[in-house]
Amino acid sequence: MAFLTKGKKEDLRKLAWEMGLSVGEDLRILDIKHLIVNSEKYEEASIKNLFTNIIEERLEKIKNDEQAAEQERKKAEQAEEEERKKAEQAADLERRKAEMDFELQKLKLQLEAKMSGVPQNSVRRSKYSQKMTNSTAKKGICGSKKSNLPYFMLSRQYRVSLPLSSSYIFQCCKPSEYDATSTGDFQAVFK
Repeated sequence: MAFLTKGKKEDLRKLAWEMGLSVGEDLRILDIKHLIVNSEKYEEASIKNLFTNIIEERLEKIKNDEQAAEQERKKAEQAEEEERKKAEQAADLERRKAEMDFELQKLKLQLEAKMSGVPQNSVRRSKYSQKMTNSTAKKGICGSKKSNLPYFMLSRQYRVSLPLSSSYIFQCCKPSEYDATSTGDFQAVFK
């Protein structure tokens, strides 16, 4: 009878059901044990084997459920990883497309400059050029003392540092070409 203490209430209920006993939901563990022991079909050896099998089935079911949950978790992680990789690939593809579009635009502008016969180092007028007045264009490109980036002296209060890549050269008319009424053109020229 000591073997009956190893299981849970659900194991005892299942054992009683296997023996053909009717057990209500409200019965306590001790009441179920007394029902099993006082039953006409109670043989300690066969009941002990049956009860051990019931406990092993429950533990095996729990183990299988845990393994299934672990497999589902791994599948979810794998699907999430694949989705993340796809998103990274899509972002990389978009970045490469933008770079290729930029390079294509650059080549188009270079071809346009060659076709027009204007030397690439000279200043061209375009719809993107900005007019600078004598008061705002005090100086052309100047080297900054604090950084290696050039800056434009727009006025005494404002200095704008512009990073220059090998693709762009910013040019403007020489400051000596300005008089009190003239304006100069400023634009980026591809090299």
